[in-house]
Amino acid sequence: AVRAPSAVRKLVASQSQMMATYYTFLWLVCALNVMRCILQVILVETGKPNAHDDHGDDSKGNDDPGTPHDIIASSNTAAHDTLLNVLWLFARFGLTFLEASVVIFLGHGYLSSGRDALVRTLQCSTAVAGVDLVVKAVLIFAVHVPLFMTTPDSGSSKWAFWTIHNLLLSLVYAAVLVLPLTPLRDRLPARPSFFRYVAVLLAIDATATIGSTLLLAGATSAGSCVYALANATYYAGYPWLLYVTFLADFFSTVSSDNEQLYYACMDGLDDTGLEALLGDDAVDLTPPVALR
Repeated sequence: AVRAPSAVRKLVASQSQMMATYYTFLWLVCALNVMRCILQVILVETGKPNAHDDHGDDSKGNDDPGTPHDIIASSNTAAHDTLLNVLWLFARFGLTFLEASVVIFLGHGYLSSGRDALVRTLQCSTAVAGVDLVVKAVLIFAVHVPLFMTTPDSGSSKWAFWTIHNLLLSLVYAAVLVLPLTPLRDRLPARPSFFRYVAVLLAIDATATIGSTLLLAGATSAGSCVYALANATYYAGYPWLLYVTFLADFFSTVSSDNEQLYYACMDGLDDTGLEALLGDDAVDLTPPVALR
């Protein structure tokens, strides 16, 4: 947040549409997650039953719908759950969009011009994240599967979904790591940090798959620990991972054509190739020690 003003000035000066889009979405996703965490804490605190709720008249029959206070409390709880689910859905939409856009852009987008790459990446990423959003919304609001909530009646449907979801993501990232050994390796960037990024996400998704599988099998204690570890690492670490891998170099270099410079870095050009590309504007592109 401290460096945000200087980052914005650099984005405006470079007129890099792709980097501006990534930077904006990264901030939006972080803001949504912070808002979700704050609201979840507030709603949990306000939703706690009062002391007198446990001292009702035991002579009431089982068919008694409850006092007006109970009905209002139940209605508020349902509204709170709906609000939290909506925030969860939009936060996950943003994260899925960012994950998909990185793979799509680096798969073919960087071979195009800046605007073409941006439009193509946005279209494909929105489609992928949109399908994911719709599937989760249907499960939550139509089938009543508590994907993001912990309830006594969660059942096996929740963990079956997350097992399949995390397994598919693991297979996608494993396939990306294998691609350099195939004839399709020329379509991938030669930059090692990209493959480290993929390896980290593969490890997180594989861990989440193990955790959800254990929970599905009934191993609640072990499964909860493993799954919580994967979830905490993903939500806390993914924005930082994305920034360090793809945005840090952009903001640390000085060039009259930062977007072209960024494409060259992702394509893995050596110093000679970069000098030929940028001419008199060539700069030292040796990555910081932390990124090597």
